[in-house]
Amino acid sequence: MCRRKLIAALPSTGRAKSDQSTINPLASCTFLTAVSGRAGRLDLSDFAPAVHELTMNIHNPKCSSSPTGAQQRFDWSFHPLRFLKNFPMTRPPSARYEKLPEAQVGFAVESFHEEGILPVDRPLPINLRPTRSRMLRVLAFHLVLLSTGALVYLIAAARKQTTNASSLQQTNLDSFQTIRIHHKGESHKEVQCDTPLEMVSGETEAHVVLWPSANSAVNISEYNGEKLRREKPGQLHGFWSLENAEYYPEVETARKELAAGDPKAFDFEVTYRTTSDFPIPYAYSFFDFRKRALPFDDRRQDKIAAAFISNCSPHNNRTDILKNLIELLPGQIDSFGNCLKNADSHQVVQQLNLNPIIPGKPHRNLSRWDEKMRIISKYKFTISFENANEEDYVTEKYYQALSAGSIPIHLGLTTDQFEKFKPSPNSALNVDDFKTVKELANRVKQISNDRITFESMLAWKNLPFAERFSEIVGWGKIHEACRIAKFLRKQWRNPHALKQERYNSFYERLNVITP
Repeated sequence: MCRRKLIAALPSTGRAKSDQSTINPLASCTFLTAVSGRAGRLDLSDFAPAVHELTMNIHNPKCSSSPTGAQQRFDWSFHPLRFLKNFPMTRPPSARYEKLPEAQVGFAVESFHEEGILPVDRPLPINLRPTRSRMLRVLAFHLVLLSTGALVYLIAAARKQTTNASSLQQTNLDSFQTIRIHHKGESHKEVQCDTPLEMVSGETEAHVVLWPSANSAVNISEYNGEKLRREKPGQLHGFWSLENAEYYPEVETARKELAAGDPKAFDFEVTYRTTSDFPIPYAYSFFDFRKRALPFDDRRQDKIAAAFISNCSPHNNRTDILKNLIELLPGQIDSFGNCLKNADSHQVVQQLNLNPIIPGKPHRNLSRWDEKMRIISKYKFTISFENANEEDYVTEKYYQALSAGSIPIHLGLTTDQFEKFKPSPNSALNVDDFKTVKELANRVKQISNDRITFESMLAWKNLPFAERFSEIVGWGKIHEACRIAKFLRKQWRNPHALKQERYNSFYERLNVITP
């Protein structure tokens, strides 16, 4: 046996470099080897330790000048990953060092060259044993693992600690945990939902906080998202509004900041816009759009349309258009609201016996809502003019007419914008479709005198709804708070919402866990 001490210094590229002066001259041998610590060559892609030191016995009958029975030794400096890979197992590790042609020496392998021993043509098996006690190394290894595990645990625990002044904790939202929502300045009635949800009166305990625009106790202009996200990282904040942005400019400001990605912007939007994160249409859940409409002959034949308009200072020209229609259709339009009023709702209820006395049952006056619904059901048309021309702003006036079986005449949206709000293409009239008010008046008069055309415009009640209309009606049947809770469990999402890439940060901030 020949006892060898071979040292190779490896550059950072992983390529070996021979150090001839450190070879132990116990014998003269020619030995070409790769020093990668495993069988094969050391190429440029290998990651090798900075220093590789081997003192070993080489089993070769031609080598006789080395003392026999010399102690085997294996000692090297290593990278931590290599430490785990080469840590002693139940038996001593072994390595094979390949004899290489002279021409390849110094290219991608380490070479050691001494005279006196003939090279062999086969790999030389070399057994390597650690120089230190195995028990000490095992103990050190376990201490490293325990220390690392303890450090990871402490870091994870620290991340879960409260980081805001209100002591709001970041919690893991799983499928069983109740989502808590706080609606600022509003009563906190129970909301029916098929996922755990609680409307809470305290803001600090909530996962989600809604800021209503029309509440005098809440000013959404004071919201500073950048500050709140820093103080309350485990909370989401959204602005909530059913009111027209033209009457509440702070809503339009909040919407623009959100669209622009302003750091101070709210996290999400809850409005009538179909592109908001959680749309809240005026198609309330109790509307029955399948309710049977009165037959043509059961309608008022002396009147054509009914109007209920009380805001006489709109942000559009609806008052002027209504005035022109009344003039173009004299005696045919009953206006029950404060604007251009020419009819009394209580008198019409009595005249048409819309609240009959039933023997044996107490008689009650109709609510304003029920009174209006019963009145417009007797008119062929209902004037459903909005107070501003704002995208997606379609209020209950329009849906009341649809539910009552009266053809709505809409003002507020363009032809393209209004299309998604129609249960069928031929279910309503839109002022924007006509060049003049006179043209609109002529069309209304023509339909009111044509039974077939009139009934065709109500045929949608017995047909499948248009896809977008059905979607909007579906939103109205699920409370927005319930949809928020379902969203946080990744069970619901508005496919038309803008900038949905924001949502991943929501889930991270609330540590959302889903099955």
